[in-house]
Amino acid sequence: MICNNCKQSYDDNLNACPYCGAAKAVTDNIPPQQYGQVPPQAYQANSPAKGTATGSLVCGIIAIAIGVFVPLAGLILGIIALTLGNKAKCMLPADQRGMATAGFICGIIGIVIAVIFWIINAVVAASMLSYLYY
Repeated sequence: MICNNCKQSYDDNLNACPYCGAAKAVTDNIPPQQYGQVPPQAYQANSPAKGTATGSLVCGIIAIAIGVFVPLAGLILGIIALTLGNKAKCMLPADQRGMATAGFICGIIGIVIAVIFWIINAVVAASMLSYLYY
């Protein structure tokens, strides 16, 4: 085992490092080792919050892309992205909120684009109707 404090190698059966006295690190979230490989130091299990952040980002990007052509779908996906992004930001620690924040911002942009193109479509439809009746 390698000590997290002094980086010296020592026997796995010991409860503390014989070089510096640091307690043995708890390894609950570390996957089983295969073929003598050492797991990554910053290994963390996937959490539902990371999936929520990913869903928020995907919905936000699709809302931006589809809001131009189908404003109602863009509006709905933008609202979903806002909701998922806010939920993920509340569940994740401060240093892991990047994707959730990006999804939240993409959701806002998607809603704005959908509303703008909805207004443009309404103005174009009204001008076409007035052109037909006059």
